[in-house]
Amino acid sequence: MDITSEGASEGRVRLSLFALYASTLCIRIAAYMIVGIAVSSEFLALSDLQRGLIIPLFSASEIATVLGFGTLCDTMGRRQILILAHVIVAIAGFLFVLVQDFMIMIPLMLAFGVGAAAQVASSLATISDHSKLGNRARLMAFFDMFTMGGLAGGYMAAIILTRGMKLNWGTVFAVAGALAITSGILVFLFMIETRAVTEKRESPLKMIRSVFSQKDLLLLLPVYIPVISIYGMVLSFTRSLIEKHNIQVETNTLLLLAAIGGGLLVSMLVSGYLSDRRRVRRPFIIVGLICFGALASILLLNASDIANLYPIWYLVLALSFGAGAFPPAILAYLSDISKRETRGITFGVYSMIFGTGMIIGPILGGAALQFYGQPGFITLMFVFVAVSCAATLAIKERVEAR
Repeated sequence: MDITSEGASEGRVRLSLFALYASTLCIRIAAYMIVGIAVSSEFLALSDLQRGLIIPLFSASEIATVLGFGTLCDTMGRRQILILAHVIVAIAGFLFVLVQDFMIMIPLMLAFGVGAAAQVASSLATISDHSKLGNRARLMAFFDMFTMGGLAGGYMAAIILTRGMKLNWGTVFAVAGALAITSGILVFLFMIETRAVTEKRESPLKMIRSVFSQKDLLLLLPVYIPVISIYGMVLSFTRSLIEKHNIQVETNTLLLLAAIGGGLLVSMLVSGYLSDRRRVRRPFIIVGLICFGALASILLLNASDIANLYPIWYLVLALSFGAGAFPPAILAYLSDISKRETRGITFGVYSMIFGTGMIIGPILGGAALQFYGQPGFITLMFVFVAVSCAATLAIKERVEAR
């Protein structure tokens, strides 16, 4: 087996990874600027149930297409699929200016899901290709950092540009589209191909079957789907809760948000390093799950008065630090159980799992919020955390070089 990146200098590989991380940040900012506006009650007057369908639409198309993109990553190459992802997101972003009602939004959210499918499968397969036993979780931690930075940056940019700078929706959509194009140029100029090339390549169907036959991958379903469901709930309804309570952004609020973001980012790096050093994933997964559920609950319980959290900022910081342990550990585990020649498909399956949670969470969260209010919403989150933690006990450590 030959690897197309063989012979590249260490500096060239680092530049390629830097371009990949930078493009991840940019495309996520672009996408979540638009998603942040889409779920806003200021953009369209939608019920909680309708708002709960926005991200599931995105996720449904991601699930439907990601396995195909993962297969293309393994047969055609990672780089060109990632470039295609940026083109799709850019076009959808520019076209969002046409949205006047929920029905027009539907095909564009579906397009975002297609772009996400291509981006996730190609990016994670490339990072996994570059990883080694001693840095696998850390490289994934950087991906998570830039992904989270893009998510938070996109949401904050949407709020600042629309509520702070009073820019119209069309201008913000144009900015997002331009950012996605810029991100794609970075990939085109600096990213190197890492696809595995074999003399006797199996058929795509056989490759897919070999991935789905892995017991370790199947055991991840009840671990990952519940926690991503929480993620989808938070994304879908946090902004509407903020707007419902008419929360004003103050200096102390910004400092609290900075503590949360800082704790998560530092935690990803530290936990990624420790996971590689200790050669374990499960403890970091469990700690991250518990802290994430607790952090989300505290924030939602105090959504009507953020000032209640100022005296317990240290608890918020501690929980955010713990929550950051989950993402790099779970992605490193996927690398541990993957084979290089089918990594695109493996991370395509990961994206399918992710998308499933992003459908289940917002739909159930919207129903819980509408029929049982905030207590029902928080109870649902704790149920998801409990299921995920219990399922983690069933997976086995598979830290080995591949």
